[in-house]
Amino acid sequence: MKLRFVILPPTRLAKYTGKLALNYASRFPVVYAVDNKKFQPHITLFDVEISIVDFKTVLTKAKRLFKDIRAPKVIISGPWIYKPHQVLGVDVKADKNYSRFRESLKKSFGDAAIKGKTASFAHITLNKFQNLDDLISCSKTMRAKIFKFRPTMLGIGVTDKYGQFEKRGKKHRIIQKCKLK
Repeated sequence: MKLRFVILPPTRLAKYTGKLALNYASRFPVVYAVDNKKFQPHITLFDVEISIVDFKTVLTKAKRLFKDIRAPKVIISGPWIYKPHQVLGVDVKADKNYSRFRESLKKSFGDAAIKGKTASFAHITLNKFQNLDDLISCSKTMRAKIFKFRPTMLGIGVTDKYGQFEKRGKKHRIIQKCKLK
C-alpha cells in the first residue's frame, strides 16, 4: 500500500488554487482540475510504501510525531510546470528548514517503512492538460500571487493514479489529519 504524506494548505489558499484550476479548466480541455471541491489541494512531502500490517502503526507514529514538529514557513508564488506529464501548478518556495522538516519526518519512520521516492519539487498541482500547448499558454498568463504561511495541518492518505486526493472519496482520500504546533 502506498501512502502519501502531505501539507494541507490553509483554507484561503485552497480556495484560491481551486478557483484558479477551475478557471483554466473552463478555457482548456483538462484531464483533471484540483478544484478544492472534488480534489484536495496539497503539497506532497513524500510517499511511503507499507504493508497493510504496518498501516495502523505508521498512522499512530505519524500522529505522535506531527504533534512535536514545528513546520517551516512556505511561500506560494508563480507557475510551476511539468511538461512530461502536462501538469500546471503553483510553485512553493520554502525556507531552509523545509527540507530538514521533510527529512526528519522521513527518517523517523526508518528504512523499513519508507521505500517510496521523495517529492523533488514542492508545488500545488492545479491541472493536468490534454494538450501541451494549452499548458504552456496557461503558464505564461499566470500571475504570481504571494501567500506566506506556516503549515498547521499535515495529512496522510491514498492517492489516485495521478497522485491526487478526492475530498469525499472512499478510496483515494486523506485518511488521517494531524495538527502541527
